[in-house]
Amino acid sequence: MVKSMSRGRIGEGKYWLLEGKEYNMETSTEKGLRCIRFAIKMGLDIIAVSYVRDSQDINRVKKEAELLGFDGSY
Repeated sequence: MVKSMSRGRIGEGKYWLLEGKEYNMETSTEKGLRCIRFAIKMGLDIIAVSYVRDSQDINRVKKEAELLGFDGSY
């Protein structure tokens, strides 16, 4: 059983994370790379990254973005 610490309702498609729990979520997925490709085509200024565990996650996305033609400064 889970007890909510605040008012509100968790609706469909929502999730919650447990503090201190390590999650096995990839930072750069194929879907994410498709989104980056599309955003670069559209002239994006910024790439945001979710589920970052360490600097390697950021470096992997930077490398992929550069290979796809992103010329933003970091």
